[in-house]
Amino acid sequence: MTTVKQEKKQHKNDPKQLLGAWIKSFPNSRRLFYRWILLLTGVFLATLASVISIIQFINLLIAINNHGRAIVISQAPSIIFSLCAVLPMGIFLSLLGIIHWNDAVKLYENGIIKVNGIYKKHWLWRDTKSLNSTIKHINFAGSTIAVSQKLDLINNQDGLLKIKDRYKENPELVSSIRSQVIPILYQRAVHQMKNGKKIKFHSNLYALLYGIQIKESVFPWGEIQTITTRNGMFELRSKPDQKILFRKNHKRINNIDLLRQLISDPPTNTANS
Repeated sequence: MTTVKQEKKQHKNDPKQLLGAWIKSFPNSRRLFYRWILLLTGVFLATLASVISIIQFINLLIAINNHGRAIVISQAPSIIFSLCAVLPMGIFLSLLGIIHWNDAVKLYENGIIKVNGIYKKHWLWRDTKSLNSTIKHINFAGSTIAVSQKLDLINNQDGLLKIKDRYKENPELVSSIRSQVIPILYQRAVHQMKNGKKIKFHSNLYALLYGIQIKESVFPWGEIQTITTRNGMFELRSKPDQKILFRKNHKRINNIDLLRQLISDPPTNTANS
């Protein structure tokens, strides 16, 4: 039987083994820019610099034969510029395009791999300690013309993993991650609350098994509802009179997705399970 310690050692040596079956890849929406525009621009500049330098060098040799070495002072700067400025820029752009050629988030059964250039990060659902997602509606003339979704994953091993709104089919990616992570966070939180532990979301906001604590007051789960305003403010209101009990910018609340899930599916429903 594989122990937790052995699994952690295996994860460290080859973390991909614990990810399970591959499901889908979500390429960076800028991949076309990296693959072709940067690459072709870089190749063009590098080729142009090389050709110009060769031509200028041949002309310089001819000029030296005709006018002597003193001509080098007037001819050399253009060669130096091509070799030291244009050529390196072309090489840099080409390498940048190649490095970011396969940027994507790869979705697996038990986690994800985020590829960003030479950076590759493995993430297991079970290691996630906090999930904070942001959904922004972009409106024009009173209608929503686009929806921007991004999320932050936090664990104790690798710190923070950001999924920004820069991947193809990003709503599906964000939804897939949330559907995997939120149940794990929820079950873990309910287990901790059954053992008498509070779940902290803010210095003035805690979750208990039978309600939510705001400062020194405790409100039953069934009396609370959440509202997120257009300016990004997160509010907790009492259902009977719509009184605002708690109001903060959503960025200042830790694990906000878990908080929303606890309110929509109160842990008292599972308290006796």
